[in-house]
Amino acid sequence: MATFAASLSIGASSAAMAGPTGGTVVQGQGTISTPSSTQTVINQSSQQLTLNWSSFNVGSNESVRFYQPSSSSVAFNRILGQSASQIFGRIDANGQVVLINPNGLLIDRDYDASVPEFRGDREQLIQALLNVVRNAAQALHARIATGDACVQLRTRVAQQVTMLRRPCRLALDLRVIDNGPGIPEELKERVFDPLVSGRESGSGLGLSLAQEFIHQNGGTIDFESVPGRTDFRILLPLR
Repeated sequence: MATFAASLSIGASSAAMAGPTGGTVVQGQGTISTPSSTQTVINQSSQQLTLNWSSFNVGSNESVRFYQPSSSSVAFNRILGQSASQIFGRIDANGQVVLINPNGLLIDRDYDASVPEFRGDREQLIQALLNVVRNAAQALHARIATGDACVQLRTRVAQQVTMLRRPCRLALDLRVIDNGPGIPEELKERVFDPLVSGRESGSGLGLSLAQEFIHQNGGTIDFESVPGRTDFRILLPLR
């Protein structure tokens, strides 16, 4: 079974980075603990929690876990240091977690805790999601420079949908939404084709492979894009 969208990595593999540092609770009720050198745990007891961090990095062998009162609980994490956050490992939560780093990219997680586990190829699905998120992040260089870049990851349960010409009673509806410049009109019809990229240094393989992996798991991927908002929608069968 694969618990999809419960964890996120951005970038290539990274060695240990010592995890988030200098964490303090500045609003709401909660505690921060480090059960091991690779684990950080936040126990949130109020509906909203605000934390300040000196840095917020997660190495490939590290994890950060938020235990929250409900799926509508929100933990705001403000990074006060001078470096962008690098997320290579796991951030798990049963509510919403928002990272605010003016030196980099804001990752807004809006996960539906009622989404059940489902059968799928874990490695393929994680790689597909990574490719879509990387594509979004790479489109945000201008906004990262001005400190207002944002990628939102959102999950919901969709009912009575059709995927690959087959009806599906329940499906995971996973969105990757960014506030970048949008996909150029001349690329929209070919965005999933191999070797098509809107960047000079792009390989043009990321979205093509994402679509292939999602199709192999019985799902679909499409998008809507206008300047200031690009919304990739991934549907995967639950039952």
